[in-house]
Amino acid sequence: MNQKQVLRLVLLTVALAAGTALAATPKLDPVPAPTQKPCHPADNQVVEITPPPFIWVPAGRDASYALQVSQDPGFPPERSQTFSGLKRAVFVPRSPLPPGQWFWRYGVETKDGRLFGRVRPFTVPSTARPFPFPDFDRAVQQVPRIRPRLFFGGERLAEVRALVKGELQHAVRDLVRSCERAIGETLVPEPDCQPKDPVKRGPWAIHIMRTTRPPMDTMEECALAYLLTGDRRLGLEAKRRLLYFFSWDPEDPTSFFAYDEPPLWMMMRGTRAYD
Repeated sequence: MNQKQVLRLVLLTVALAAGTALAATPKLDPVPAPTQKPCHPADNQVVEITPPPFIWVPAGRDASYALQVSQDPGFPPERSQTFSGLKRAVFVPRSPLPPGQWFWRYGVETKDGRLFGRVRPFTVPSTARPFPFPDFDRAVQQVPRIRPRLFFGGERLAEVRALVKGELQHAVRDLVRSCERAIGETLVPEPDCQPKDPVKRGPWAIHIMRTTRPPMDTMEECALAYLLTGDRRLGLEAKRRLLYFFSWDPEDPTSFFAYDEPPLWMMMRGTRAYD
């Protein structure tokens, strides 16, 4: 290998190393994509609640963040609140911020330390409503492990089941009969793509709403009837519908950003039915 070849190899190695380092450097304060929320509080925003939720554009799936809030744009340690090890691109402090001018910035934690984005000013007025946020992770840990968690948790379920055999007997009987008629019925197919023609889009959306809502309603009703009566047929019908509707592709026509009606109804009815 001659001198020119060695020099070329060295330059190539340096360029590749620089490119790798550049690629590993997270991009801070990017312009939000159409499907992403902008940063909050925005520049010079007057917030309505305190503390406000702090939102920024995610830097990657495995990114770890730090958030700093201060009344000094220089963020001196003694006058700043620093929250580190954040795994989500949103954070709400536990305590309200006093009225006044405030500044915030977020950063990404790397092996070489924290890299912070630009400073954003905002104002907490004296009329801001105190709204401290609970510790999300701690709240999740306190969720009961025993189901059902919703409506009839704990001793309440036994009370309701006793009522089913008494004063609620007729109401539950009508529910069960309705669900029995739905067992095994053909379910609505997964919707097609939204029409590009604006004239056709409205009727298409109404049709999707009217055809997907009722069978999803029945999904929850069958689950409720099973919970109250223990009738295995009704539980299996609720399960069949759950597996069917949640098999729809979340990136296709029923995605949140394509047409949000089916996924909204699916999540509302589906999570209750599952519970």
